[in-house]
Amino acid sequence: MVIPQLMAAKLSLYIAMRREGMTNVDLAQRLNVDEKIVRRMLDLDYSTKIQSISNALQNVFW
Repeated sequence: MVIPQLMAAKLSLYIAMRREGMTNVDLAQRLNVDEKIVRRMLDLDYSTKIQSISNALQNVFW
């Protein structure tokens, strides 16, 4: 089974956040965005730019 790139990126973000004990609100504060933006980033049914996911991942490990 092949996982689409965007789905894999979103799952990576979710896993990284959980490993770091980070909530959606925590990441939203680091990104200086509303929490609903982070929810959308993690929503597999919502199209998010891969660059946004990459930026979020970098901020998880900030």
